[in-house]
Amino acid sequence: MYDSQVYLPYRIRAVQFLDQKFYERGNTQRCHINLWKKPICCIFGISSSTYRNYLRCDPDKLPELPKEAVEILQIMADSLLHHGTGIK
Repeated sequence: MYDSQVYLPYRIRAVQFLDQKFYERGNTQRCHINLWKKPICCIFGISSSTYRNYLRCDPDKLPELPKEAVEILQIMADSLLHHGTGIK
């Protein structure tokens, strides 16, 4: 049986990883809300309030992402960001 609570810390960590990778303070193209619209919402299907809650979680209490997961997230995010999303 699938237990979503087991995977939730990894999901939160993945969202934080993408936010850290693409967020740029002062750049409205790369503000949190635009990052939530694409790629975060497209990949994870979460609301903006859930996204903000995930960003508030202490990363020191979350597990590290496997190397393969980081590579896949990078590929997915790059694809979404560079194909008509308006984020550069």
